Amino acid sequence: MRLYLALPLVLAACDDPGRIRTGPEVFRLQGCVTCHGLDGHGTQMAPDLRGVAKLWTREELVKYITNAPEYIKTNERLKEQKKRYSLNMPVYSALRREELENVADYVLALP
Repeated sequence: MRLYLALPLVLAACDDPGRIRTGPEVFRLQGCVTCHGLDGHGTQMAPDLRGVAKLWTREELVKYITNAPEYIKTNERLKEQKKRYSLNMPVYSALRREELENVADYVLALP
């Protein structure tokens, strides 16, 4: 019977809106997997994210994720890349700074 009483507390802790989510959680919960694929391998809708550490710093990627449409206006490589994909990258300015950093770290660590 004690297990049944503890289960709602465990579930509530998992849904804590104040908890900072990890990079993989943000990637999944924000729907990044829909366009970039489960492992970041890319699709017809969005580019492959594996190996992007060669192109981005953490801070640049955080700025991009926060407001991609504005960031793209300042970057010729991204303007060209945008022409190849069917969807625009959404704006994620509502995410907490720590979550933006966590997802950037996750993406930068993809092999």
